[in-house]
Parts: sequence; structure tokens; C-alpha cells
Amino acid sequence: MGVAGLYRSADRKGRHPFRPGKPTGAHPTEPVVEFSHGEGCSITGGYVYRGAALGADYQGRYVFADFVRGRLWSIALVVDPATGDARATGLLEHTSELGGTTQLGNISSFGADADGELFVVSYSRGIVFKLAGPLTPPPTPANPHIVR
Repeated sequence: MGVAGLYRSADRKGRHPFRPGKPTGAHPTEPVVEFSHGEGCSITGGYVYRGAALGADYQGRYVFADFVRGRLWSIALVVDPATGDARATGLLEHTSELGGTTQLGNISSFGADADGELFVVSYSRGIVFKLAGPLTPPPTPANPHIVR
């Protein structure tokens, strides 16, 4: 079983060694969420949403995707003020409400404009599209904190 995480280096894939038996470097930063290959194969890192079009419920959520399966998610992060460690909460998949995997295609990158609105690059479709709301409101994270 493989994993796709929100952290990938040459030596690690998610929380797991990519090349068992090889050194993984000093003190790797662990991902806040990871998926089995049944859910995601090639995670495309995204952006923290800072715009207005998706509504206030999306402020501060991290939006990311899977290149292979054409899926798109968002998560909220709750930061422990004592340690600074982040914990993922409120994982939502937005694939269906954005038209499905055929509409999204292979998501290869994200971008943000000066207003904090997000753009998605569909490699297989050869287009860049803007996320516009409102999407389904996410749950309110427990104990939210501002991350600086």
C-alpha cells in the first residue's frame, strides 16, 4: 500500500519512507493529512484560501487536489498554541460540486490572485479556471487559531 500526503520529498512519501533503508534526513516535517493510494495517488499542493468568492466559511482553509484521480479537497488547520503543531480538521471533498473528475481533469497546479481568489490548472484539459462560490459550507473547526 502506498500513500499520498501533503508532504513529499525524495526520501519520504507522506509519513513513510519512500526508499526503505535509505536515510530520510534530519527531523522531517510530518504531513497534517495523508491518503492511501485508494483515495489519492499524486497530491498537488494548493493554497490557503484568502479570498471572498467562496464565502467566509472558507477563509483559512487549505485547498489541494490529486493529479491522477482529478479530485479536489479542502481542510482546516487547528494549531496547538503551546507547540505550534497543526492538526487537520474538517476534510471536505469538492470534486462533485465542481463538476466531477471529467470537468476538473488532471490538476497540476494552483494559483492565487491579488484578492486571494484561487485558480486551478487542469493539465489534461489545457485550461485554468477560477474557483467561485458558494461551495458547500465547511464545518466550523474546534478551537480555531490564527496562523502567522
